[in-house]
Amino acid sequence: MNQTYAYMRVSTKEQNEDRQMIGKDLMGTFLSDIVLQVLSFVAENERGNIRQRQNR
Repeated sequence: MNQTYAYMRVSTKEQNEDRQMIGKDLMGTFLSDIVLQVLSFVAENERGNIRQRQNR
């Protein structure tokens, strides 16, 4: 049984909790993309370092 919990807060009538559910999904996707890019960069640099060590 998989359950998901979220915390949302609205202060005024003009605010909408649906927008928070959208903004949260976008933020999670954005952060996942950044982490993937950083890990890809580190892996590529390490491959370059390995090649340099092998050529010595």
